[in-house]
Amino acid sequence: MAEVNESALTGRPLAPSEAMHLEPTETVAYAVTVHGPLDVGALTGAFEASCRVHPVFTGHIRSEGGAPELVLPDHRPVPAVQVRVTDGEPAAATRKLDHTGELIGLEVSRNGDHSAVTLLTDHCIADARASLALFAEIWGHYTDIVETGQPTPLEVQPLPEPLESLLADRGVTRLGRSGVEALFEPAPEPHLPDETGPAAAPTPAAGQVRRRLRFTAETTSALVRLGHADNLSVHGLVSAAVMIAQAQAQAHAHADAQVAAEGSRTREVSVPFMYPVDVRTRISPPVQALAGTNIFGTVGFKRSVGAHTDPLVLAKALLDELHESLGDGVVQQSQLHFTGPDPDAPPPPVQTPAAQTPVVLAADTTMLTNWGRIPHLRTPEGLTVTDFRGAILDQPLRPVTGADPAAPPAPTSTYIVTTFDGRLGIELATAHTGTRADAIIAALDTTVRRLTT
Repeated sequence: MAEVNESALTGRPLAPSEAMHLEPTETVAYAVTVHGPLDVGALTGAFEASCRVHPVFTGHIRSEGGAPELVLPDHRPVPAVQVRVTDGEPAAATRKLDHTGELIGLEVSRNGDHSAVTLLTDHCIADARASLALFAEIWGHYTDIVETGQPTPLEVQPLPEPLESLLADRGVTRLGRSGVEALFEPAPEPHLPDETGPAAAPTPAAGQVRRRLRFTAETTSALVRLGHADNLSVHGLVSAAVMIAQAQAQAHAHADAQVAAEGSRTREVSVPFMYPVDVRTRISPPVQALAGTNIFGTVGFKRSVGAHTDPLVLAKALLDELHESLGDGVVQQSQLHFTGPDPDAPPPPVQTPAAQTPVVLAADTTMLTNWGRIPHLRTPEGLTVTDFRGAILDQPLRPVTGADPAAPPAPTSTYIVTTFDGRLGIELATAHTGTRADAIIAALDTTVRRLTT
């Protein structure tokens, strides 16, 4: 293994596209369940090997007295692998990382030959594409250690670059629009208490209700065939199904009692929808998975959706807008609109009062993150990966009852979409009630099954 270039690994300030994930800290969990003998010592060696190859994961964030910065200590310790023995079903870890002391973690929950292994990464220094590549690398190291006694020989990598630097190096600058303007609305007026009453309490942060939907390999294959036949991607089809499910649940929840039986089936609902797009291969030259931190753009899409909405037509409209925005370069630069002023841009014209109005994401905005097909995780003979799950821990969600104008924009519901072992999986986290979440999942299941039967 190559020696670390000390002069190139002294840390650096966080860019705005990285620092935006600090408050609150967003820990992302990538978990697999495995069956067979798991050698924790070999797994520890594999984890340490990957952290040495990618020293950014041995650092921490310091924010004292100024802008946050990534700090790499001289001794660069690797966090210890945490192991929990359970009498029940091994479960994915839900521990939030403290970025002042760690940016990565690996946890094992085990019961005999059944184990859950969870990689935890801080969103400020790694998005899903980077973290999944790291997870695959760790399993490659593990397999080589078990089979040969040594991890995979890899060169030590420099610190990954932020989106701003990678775009600037490629001549990508901020355009006149972000591509998500349709999803924002004026913030509600702050409540001003009268002289005799107490001040209104601020809206508390929304909690998370989680649900999961996992389709069979047969249903997943049928959805893929449908997409091929109609020149539609799985992303487009699943996005349309999610929007229809959100609309149906919302319509039923708000229907008047007199028309609940009929009106809720015909009422159309405006569904604000957004999703990130990995732009590593959408800029030239392209960027390797672990060479950048949060290298994505954001797309906004808004439509009125009802019981008679054709999911194929909705999917096509979404994908047509995506292709147009990618072709125009809007997606590639969209995040630059949310990371502060462009220091190279000319002074803006005088702002009108309307332009200065605080904005928030529209009520009940839905965000879908498609991680796509999970990369192959190499394992030694006798150890089988049986499932994969993902979650964004402590992701801010917009409260159903209102939004704080001072808080960063946040959706009300988020979805993580993956395909593992030929099966489509959808993870929902929402600020809605458990009853509403159940209704959304039921509607989503019905919509997908109608598409594939």
